[in-house]
Amino acid sequence: LAHPERYNRLPFRGHSQVGGGQDPAHRENRDDLCTQCFCSHIKAICDFQQNKTLSSVFNNKYAVPLNIKYIEVRLTAGTQFVLHENLFQDNQVNYFGVIGVKDNDQVEMTSNAFFHNKGGYPSIEISKVSSVFLQDKFLPGAEFKLLVDDVDKLVVFPNAFQMTNLDCTLRRIRHLELMKNAFNPGGATYGINLGIFGVSMSKVSLVGCHIGRIMSNAFDVTSIKELFIDDCDIAVIESQALTNKLHSDKVAILSTVIGTIEGQAISQSGITTMIMSGNTINKICSNGIQIVAVNLFIRNNTMRHLEPNWLSVGQADQVAIEDNSFDNYGRCELNIGSSNCSFRNNKLQHPQAGSLNFTCRVHQVRVGRECTCDKSWLSALTDHDLESEVMCQVAERHGGCFNATSTDLRRFVNEACGGNATMRECIAGQWHAKSASDQLSGTSKYHITWIACLIAGVTLAIVLVVGVVFRCWHSSGGGRNSNDICLIAEDIREQLQQRASVLKVGDGTRNSIMKLINGQFSKEVCHTRIMSFLGDLKHKSPEIEALLFQHIAQCHMNPPTGDGYGPGAGPTSPSAPSPNPSEGGFDEEPVYQEPDQQRPLICGEYSSPPHHLVENPYSEPFNATSKYGGQDCNSNSRNGRESDGYSGQLRPLLPQPNRMS
Repeated sequence: LAHPERYNRLPFRGHSQVGGGQDPAHRENRDDLCTQCFCSHIKAICDFQQNKTLSSVFNNKYAVPLNIKYIEVRLTAGTQFVLHENLFQDNQVNYFGVIGVKDNDQVEMTSNAFFHNKGGYPSIEISKVSSVFLQDKFLPGAEFKLLVDDVDKLVVFPNAFQMTNLDCTLRRIRHLELMKNAFNPGGATYGINLGIFGVSMSKVSLVGCHIGRIMSNAFDVTSIKELFIDDCDIAVIESQALTNKLHSDKVAILSTVIGTIEGQAISQSGITTMIMSGNTINKICSNGIQIVAVNLFIRNNTMRHLEPNWLSVGQADQVAIEDNSFDNYGRCELNIGSSNCSFRNNKLQHPQAGSLNFTCRVHQVRVGRECTCDKSWLSALTDHDLESEVMCQVAERHGGCFNATSTDLRRFVNEACGGNATMRECIAGQWHAKSASDQLSGTSKYHITWIACLIAGVTLAIVLVVGVVFRCWHSSGGGRNSNDICLIAEDIREQLQQRASVLKVGDGTRNSIMKLINGQFSKEVCHTRIMSFLGDLKHKSPEIEALLFQHIAQCHMNPPTGDGYGPGAGPTSPSAPSPNPSEGGFDEEPVYQEPDQQRPLICGEYSSPPHHLVENPYSEPFNATSKYGGQDCNSNSRNGRESDGYSGQLRPLLPQPNRMS
């Protein structure tokens, strides 16, 4: 439609009545609406953008021509439009619409706003407005079709809807506030028969709305033929929200998020069919849904917390509770025949005691438990035999034998347990007793774990023991007893080092002496090295030779105590040779004392061992001109006596290096 720039004239036939002329009795002293709005045939368009002087209050100030059937009001930012009583005077308006811009604009429908309109089944539409307020009795005593769409805030006051037939759709409401008794059958003031089935609303739809609370008695009407709540977000459905005063052919709550359904929120209502599908409900309190003689369909819902007796259904023709997910599932009362009731393919987490104790047919109900041979928990849920209908979760290790993630309890017990409480093992898709399975698989999973831990522990213990032993062996000089270590006295060590220092660098004698005084050897190895060194000594140094013999006398001549050298036995110095043969004689003092039979004395003259003399325990001196007085260094006599305990058998002589002259 084309809009004139100014509303300073009436449109063509703007004031003509349908079927007649003007009615001056009702219209004197009132401004014709078409002087402010653009009118064409049966339509009137009132645009606040085009007419800046247009009043935002429509009341008896304006007269609506009787031929106008269609009125459209277009708001601008900040416009607060109010529709009062007595705008209509015996009009037949079939459409009244308000279109906003959602910029701080507002619409308010006051009491009896459409009371004098006689149009048949008129449509009222409000869309794209920031705020809408529907006052009490704004739609009384007639048939209407109401659509409120794409509104930020909608407030429905008590008794706002009082009519014989209403088709109401509230869609895409960001904040919907339904006050108590928002839907009410009203009274006989308007001459309407309000018998028990005398007043009805055709259809009420709440679509895409954010509803804080559906308050008590919000739907206290005689009848709503169809009540739909679709894709909404409802914080609380209060107690007595849908009571026995509500009679409806169908109540459907679809794809809606509900915080809490309080106790007796849907209580003893006369609903013929109730559908709850695709909803997410956080909590349903005890006695939250109590219905009688209702066909109930609860499908594809997610319900997180269900208190005991959250649902009570009696005398229903058909009940189907299917494909739902329940957490903290409490008991419910389904007092109907099993042929009319189906509880199928539901998932129960944390089912409470007695929660499956009803007469409904139960089929493929999954509980949040892993399958085991212990089935005693099922008897706490129900008194009925449901082993073949209750499904448990198959462990991953058993999946190859079932080829499924869940199975019924009876099948699991029969196959995995052999009818008793002994669990079998699944190997290569076949069940085996534990003993056989251990042989086939080597060991079970748990045995493998224990054996692996045992091996690791033993290995660690061995490593620790070896480490400790090695540390002790290393700290004790290669594992030898400290008493078996060849220790060179500090004064001898220093003198040997001084003698070696005067020799050339790289000289063999120097190297041998340095290795001897700086090394750590056993007494046996030390003795062998000294004897070998003395045999190869190129420098005929009496000083080095005397020092080495002094060390041998101190370290290698002690008598054994037990298996080694006694810790308390100090070194015994050899007897010095007599400077004169006349001072003491050779029979009174040998040149060196013998430490034991295993360690032969070192002969002063390095003589070769004589032939073995068995009978005579004493050998004759072989070199009377020896510088030590001619006494045989292998003689076993001590002061010419045999009572000292020494054996009479000759000891072999040690090989003797050439003595320096």
